[in-house]
Amino acid sequence: LRASHPAGKLNVIADGLSRNGRVLQTEWSLHSSVFYSITKTWSSPHVNLFATAQNTKCPVYFSPIPDSQAAGIDSLSQNWSNITGYAFPPPNMLQLVLNKISESANCQVFLVVPRWPHRNWFAQLLTLLIDIPRQLPCLPKLLKQPNLEVFHPSPAELELHVCNTVSRFILRH
Repeated sequence: LRASHPAGKLNVIADGLSRNGRVLQTEWSLHSSVFYSITKTWSSPHVNLFATAQNTKCPVYFSPIPDSQAAGIDSLSQNWSNITGYAFPPPNMLQLVLNKISESANCQVFLVVPRWPHRNWFAQLLTLLIDIPRQLPCLPKLLKQPNLEVFHPSPAELELHVCNTVSRFILRH
């Protein structure tokens, strides 16, 4: 048993109820057809590492908030060893996500990231790649708010890519 207090900006259920119709910057969901193309390129991930019941792309997911349907709460506190995951975290969490991938054994993550080569985390991302990053198509409906017909106004500015990353730490028997 572990007590936790989600930061206000991560408490998406309360935010959704108290700010009906308001855009939540941490809750963009990738268009389903684009996610499907990722699975066709590499494989289907087993777990969505940053999701809620409203925006998960996988049957198994880790939620940032208490959720009875989630496999776990707070993805970064979960064990990522021996998983194939999908992650579209908020950009301010990318350094933590890359560290988690690096520290996990036999971990593969299809990671959606903006192309921001001048950010501190970008060089670490390059060391974890096992394939060429794929630029996501610049569709007008590429990113959507869950349960709302609200789409990101300028997905082209993000230059989103999906990266096939793996941990370099291999568990030896």
